Amino acid sequence: MARLRKFGWSPAFYIVWNEGRASRRVSTNTSDREEAERELARFETLRAQPPDTFDINRIIDGYLADRKGVVRAYANLAYSLAPIRLHFGLLHPRLINRTLVRAYIAKRRHAGRANGTVDKELRALRQALVWAVKEGWTR
Repeated sequence: MARLRKFGWSPAFYIVWNEGRASRRVSTNTSDREEAERELARFETLRAQPPDTFDINRIIDGYLADRKGVVRAYANLAYSLAPIRLHFGLLHPRLINRTLVRAYIAKRRHAGRANGTVDKELRALRQALVWAVKEGWTR
């Protein structure tokens, strides 16, 4: 979540937020608190909008960012989505069909993965897609 902050070296307010472990900032170019708050609201609105073009990788990135700090087994979730990225990552969600899913299952079984593992990976993909629908990224 972004917030306003003033630094001693500038009269302007800055919008500060975190991306993973990195802290980011951008100037509001104003020292007026009310105007800075309007800029913060505009900034948050733009960040909440879905991207114009996206693929499964972008959905997974957004889903993982949303779940970080909420899910206890976050590392397991990210690990489950790693093979999904390799198979479906560059596709638009509308292009995923039964044939691609069956090919994924066959590929993972051929790699020696258990049915439960493959099922867990596909459930993680489904959760990410449901999240994208709830966020208004896709239908």
